[in-house]
Amino acid sequence: MAREIGLAVRALVLTDREMQTALARRLGVGLTDVRAMEELVASPDVLGPVELGNRLGIRSASATVLVDRLGRRPATWSAAGTRTTGGGSPCI
Repeated sequence: MAREIGLAVRALVLTDREMQTALARRLGVGLTDVRAMEELVASPDVLGPVELGNRLGIRSASATVLVDRLGRRPATWSAAGTRTTGGGSPCI
């Protein structure tokens, strides 16, 4: 039974990594950016750079740069998951 649970947990972790990689590719960002977005969305509290950095295992200065970079992204995303410019035109 313990072996089956271990295998199931391993499969879950691998699937999560694959999902993060696919999402990063789709959004045109890095894996750390995806992990940061996951932490920010999942947290019931507002996260500052120090706490976000702690959760991601990066320095708070790096977390500040990461948040600034994500905040400057000019593209938005449609409900269909298509990246668009401010005028609604699809981006490549």
